[in-house]
Amino acid sequence: MSVKKRPPRILSSSPSLSPRSRLVILWILLVVIALWMALRYLPAGMDAHRPLPEAIALIPLLTAPIVVLLATAVIRHAWPQTVMAIILLVIQLLWQLPYVMTVPGFLSPMLGVPSQSVEYSSSEDFVKSTESNANRHTTTIRVMTLNTRYGRADTGTIMHLVKTEHIDLLAVQEVNDDLIHRLEESHIDDELPYRALGESRPSDNAGSNALFMRFKPVETADSSVDISAAAAPVAKVRLGGQLVEFASVHPKSPPRSGQDWSDGIRALGSFADRAGACNTAGMTTASRGSNIADAQRRDASAERRGASAERRDADAAGTPHLPTDADGTPKQYSTAPHCAAVVLGDMNSSVFHPSFRDALRHGTGLADSSLELHRGWNPSFPASWPTFPALIEIDHVLHTPGIVARSVHTARVPRTDHLALIVELDIL
Repeated sequence: MSVKKRPPRILSSSPSLSPRSRLVILWILLVVIALWMALRYLPAGMDAHRPLPEAIALIPLLTAPIVVLLATAVIRHAWPQTVMAIILLVIQLLWQLPYVMTVPGFLSPMLGVPSQSVEYSSSEDFVKSTESNANRHTTTIRVMTLNTRYGRADTGTIMHLVKTEHIDLLAVQEVNDDLIHRLEESHIDDELPYRALGESRPSDNAGSNALFMRFKPVETADSSVDISAAAAPVAKVRLGGQLVEFASVHPKSPPRSGQDWSDGIRALGSFADRAGACNTAGMTTASRGSNIADAQRRDASAERRGASAERRDADAAGTPHLPTDADGTPKQYSTAPHCAAVVLGDMNSSVFHPSFRDALRHGTGLADSSLELHRGWNPSFPASWPTFPALIEIDHVLHTPGIVARSVHTARVPRTDHLALIVELDIL
């Protein structure tokens, strides 16, 4: 009896996904991206829970996978998924809109962008008051901020940028003694002879912070606002008609502590509060000075009329006699400067982070120079890949009203993972 040989069994490859399964996967990916994007609208402080800071920082980069999913949905004629992908893409583009054009104020809350970034920094009222005061004039300065990555950044390149970019103030983060020594060997004192070094403390965020200036400050301090990271040194400089407080800051990075990261970023709003309090005190003093001047004018008028009794009453009331301008306004009040602040540094956050936007809302507001100009993004991190561009914008130059940004650009510095951010500012 003949035995039939069975043909060898061929193992079949695993079956491909069914069309229905592919559509379900598309839905899942789109929903995940939608929820990821929604993190932008968390209340300030809620973004402190890790890995939310890192996830929110990557939100602007989700445009690329959305485009891929949109193309996939169109190819497979998955029209509901196509519509959702288009909606997500439109939202992403709307979020980028403030970087290229002015956004109406009523749209700002919906888009989750700082509504004050343009209106406050170029306030017409402040500009008009500046133009009406002959003692004030616009002063243009150029500032640069750089995270030096544990103090390893190439000081030769830093000094080259200081000279070629005509930098008036340099803010550096992650500073150590070796970096200071190498900057001194590169003759930084020839270009920026004044400095304010941050207080060294155990909570330093990979190093301290520092300021180097071309102009002589009227006051410096090695720490300022309460940040659970490196101390923020400040220098107050009188420029034009303003007393400007410059600060070099570096809030704690999220991996070290999400809560300290959020608290440190929100504390940056204190600089706007301080400038506002200074201006409020100045107005009160000016008002008091005006009252004193009125009393002096009344006193002088009484003297001209021979009203000696009225003059004696004024003297008895203790009215002080101060040196005055031609119009009778006491000089120490008529020349009192407007107070402003410029905050520079690696802030480990962007306008996508609720904690960062909260800092910008303090007082009369802090304007982000990059966002204010509407000339596109200025991503600054990571910059350690020689052939790959920086992806996210976490280095900033913020300022209060009375200051306007004129230009912003970045520059590469060897041996650090951040680009230098260079900003030209008009001090009104």
